[in-house]
Amino acid sequence: MTSDESRSPGPVNPAGAAGGEPAAAKPAPTKPAGPPPPELSERGRAIAAAVAQVGVLLTEPRADHSGAPMFEVPSDELLAVARRLRDELKMTYLSCLTTLEWPETWQTTYHLYDFAHRGTLVLKTSIPKDQDTFSSVTEVWPAANWYEREAYDMFGVKFAGHPHLTRILMADDWKTFPLRKDHPMDVEGGY
Repeated sequence: MTSDESRSPGPVNPAGAAGGEPAAAKPAPTKPAGPPPPELSERGRAIAAAVAQVGVLLTEPRADHSGAPMFEVPSDELLAVARRLRDELKMTYLSCLTTLEWPETWQTTYHLYDFAHRGTLVLKTSIPKDQDTFSSVTEVWPAANWYEREAYDMFGVKFAGHPHLTRILMADDWKTFPLRKDHPMDVEGGY
């Protein structure tokens, strides 16, 4: 007998334990629960309470990943809500504007900041895909100028009332919108 043969465990009984009894079935592994949804931070709760006092938003706040309050606003009320947030809650800085394409809607998200109270607030608004025009908030937050132009340039979403809605990243004569889901992958030069 070689040294390798002496180490082998010997024949294996596929039926399971001694005596030919079938092996017990192993339970299927359970899927671990995902992380709980984030909760509003203390500052987020204070901002949500101030928003409720002003009475401008219609949804209950949810927390974004940082604990900041996040609200959904009907698109036809966006401009009025934006003015009140700036004037009454001093949300004077638009730090980010993003647009997403969902199967049936366009969604634009606005990240606002209040320097006096160091508070962040997130607004989301949606429109049906066949409408493709949001209200521009450049009169409320001038920083929206370039953000809205970028959303237009990449997705073709328009912003009614924008002072100069033209392309900002692609060439002026580019004909497609590169981040749209229906954008062809084999287009050379967008033409």
